[in-house]
Amino acid sequence: MQTLADAQSSTHVKVTSVSAVQSKDQPNAGTQAASTIVNLPNLQFKVQVVGTSGEIENFMGSLESATRLIAVTDATLQAGSGGQVQATMDIAAYYSPSHSYPSQLG
Repeated sequence: MQTLADAQSSTHVKVTSVSAVQSKDQPNAGTQAASTIVNLPNLQFKVQVVGTSGEIENFMGSLESATRLIAVTDATLQAGSGGQVQATMDIAAYYSPSHSYPSQLG
């Protein structure tokens, strides 16, 4: 899995919202789950999806088994109509620069 779109496609959930969240505690996300990963900078997102409970479980699993280190640090589920569930998740995507970039371009 490379992107949220890939996870959405493979699990049949509908991603209804994605928003970036500014981290207060770089390089760690500041949550219990994220604090176990030491000294890795991260980008944080809030993602909302709709699907069945099984689809949402598979979506979360696909995020956590992605090539890039991604942690679902919080999730809230709300029952909807017709067996659908709305999930709001806080996600931390970790990265480690593989090399130094030049300070000037050109």
